[in-house]
Amino acid sequence: NVDVAFNFYPDSRDPYLEHICYITYKRMKEIGKPLLVTETNRDTFLLRRELACGTKLLGPYNQVAGTNFGFTNSVNNWGKRETPLSFITSDYNFRSLISPAGEYDAEALESRLFGGLLASLGVTLAAAEAQMEHGFAVTAEFTVPGQKFPALALKDGGWLLCTPNTTDTAGKASIKGNDINFESKVGGGRAPFFPIMVPLRRWGLEGRLEWASAEIAHVHAVQEDVHFLFYSEGEGQVCFHFPGAEALEEELLQDGVLLLSGSGATCTVKQNNRNIYISVLEREKAARLEADGSEWKLAVPTERKETPFCGKMEMCNNFDMWMGTRKDTCVASLETHGLWRGYGLYAFCTQPGNAILLKGAADILCVHNGDAFMGTRISAGQWQFFRGVSSGEWSIRTEIWGHSNFDDSRLDGMRLKSSKGISAAYEVLQDEDISGGWAFDYWEEDAAEALKKSLNGFEPMLTLNSWNTTRMPAKCLYRKTVAPGVDSNGWILWFDGNKALAKVYVNGKAVGDIKPLDPYLDISSCLVPGRTAEIAVAAIKKDWNEPVGTARLMHCRQITDCRLFLVSDTQIPEMLKATAKPAVFPVKPQPGEVMILAFDLDTCKQGCTYVHVAGKDLKYTAVFNDRVVGRIFLDGENKPWMIGGDPYRCYLPGPWFVEKGNILSLLIEATGMEPIIEGMTLEYI
Repeated sequence: NVDVAFNFYPDSRDPYLEHICYITYKRMKEIGKPLLVTETNRDTFLLRRELACGTKLLGPYNQVAGTNFGFTNSVNNWGKRETPLSFITSDYNFRSLISPAGEYDAEALESRLFGGLLASLGVTLAAAEAQMEHGFAVTAEFTVPGQKFPALALKDGGWLLCTPNTTDTAGKASIKGNDINFESKVGGGRAPFFPIMVPLRRWGLEGRLEWASAEIAHVHAVQEDVHFLFYSEGEGQVCFHFPGAEALEEELLQDGVLLLSGSGATCTVKQNNRNIYISVLEREKAARLEADGSEWKLAVPTERKETPFCGKMEMCNNFDMWMGTRKDTCVASLETHGLWRGYGLYAFCTQPGNAILLKGAADILCVHNGDAFMGTRISAGQWQFFRGVSSGEWSIRTEIWGHSNFDDSRLDGMRLKSSKGISAAYEVLQDEDISGGWAFDYWEEDAAEALKKSLNGFEPMLTLNSWNTTRMPAKCLYRKTVAPGVDSNGWILWFDGNKALAKVYVNGKAVGDIKPLDPYLDISSCLVPGRTAEIAVAAIKKDWNEPVGTARLMHCRQITDCRLFLVSDTQIPEMLKATAKPAVFPVKPQPGEVMILAFDLDTCKQGCTYVHVAGKDLKYTAVFNDRVVGRIFLDGENKPWMIGGDPYRCYLPGPWFVEKGNILSLLIEATGMEPIIEGMTLEYI
């Protein structure tokens, strides 16, 4: 069966979250389906609030962090509005409860308390129904206008009433209704569940838990004995009704009603030859208590110092990566040639000084024109334009950072089926500015129909962006005749600076869209050398001043002869064993240079270690004892948007150290114009 499921990533402090979540719960209930949240933040405060609204499956994302060893990183669309592409870091840790090195976050204590509640109530909680109108009046010092407090009607009877405090300040909550009247202190950012009128038969006992201003940490049975553990922010109280029972502390049990008050309070009740132990503890103490009474040790990170590396260091500069598997072929994506992880190095020739256009470029491009370094670009499948200098020789090193785990149509490189490297390359024979001399009109329903209108009905324009109108939005139609070059076999439109939604027509037929984030369009299949054609652009602009951009027509020759070198991720460790010479910090590569730095770690402390490299304008791939352990971008103008964890941290697992010959090698790629490696530190865990 396939069921509907949801991703919830709200602001966990939104006071109206319950309202939205409860509406979703009711809609699913109307079609006979449970509310399944297969992915959401791991913040326990948020998980509690989602549970209170009837969620039946809670999927907190990435509770346990890890490391993207090798080339297992991905790319996705978690960047900025203008540059949505993001690279997932090697350190994969979205504030997880357990770090890549196995250290606990303090939030783990909260997750233990929450887990204890779920385990204690089990099926009766799993089958509970959420209700906003439950008959209990809640008055709280931390409420905001319109905020409601949900309750879960348990399957076997009774309630769990949730009172989330979305502020940072603790306050009192008072609960009244059905002969119940109590109050409790609720900390800021807490969402306690108060049990009310809960039958005890789930645990094989007679009676009822009437109410508690403390929360259930866990309930468990040991042979014939039953243990109830509660916790609270302040002086919590619990009230039971135990018919036919007796208490060792007789004064606490009156007519079968037990009222236990205060943090640290305990009581033992005997019913039908069974011992019932009840305790109310402080929050943290309850979270640390195991079922057998022992204390759970929280391995939180301790304060650590970074130790500068002072051991043996070697360097191999001007390293030649052009040693992979060579193919003489046409320009095509790396996946076409069977490479899914690693580098693709393209080499081809043009007439000296001519520009090039690269189609489907991804993810990282380092471009040289002869000996001139043209820069590093981060690209999500966009077209990339480079102006040539004096040489006609081009070399382009591309790297696959990873494949997308989202399907985002804004950029081709963020689609699930996107490819990497370069899908096509063009030599630009003529770069024609076609921004002037367009004809203008409006269109309403169908731009193709509007194009059937005679040009006499269109208004002449000086430039694409010069027509002033009060219409908002403005549906603008532009037409212009162009003459394709006779020496060309490819024509690319470029609307530099376009911000509008725009569709291109050639001779009245729709060709494709001009995307604001990738304003190029290949119209080669629609043009014939030397034969004029009409280009039309149907744009939807928020207002008259939203630019369609500067229009250029690139008359091109498609590059078909290419030397391609493939370097898979599995080849990199062996490549880095090149002959090297002694070196010291700082190291200053040339812009665009590739080099190797190798560090002997035998004299360093061996065990789980974080590596930090100081510098700028470069990236490196780290290999430790023949394993790729991380890929790191240092700060610089070409650094992509990194997300996931610490973008500068490289992790060496302790078990990967050997008795002798522990070598950390860095494949350094100078991505900017002022690259420098200032030093390296080791952080022992």
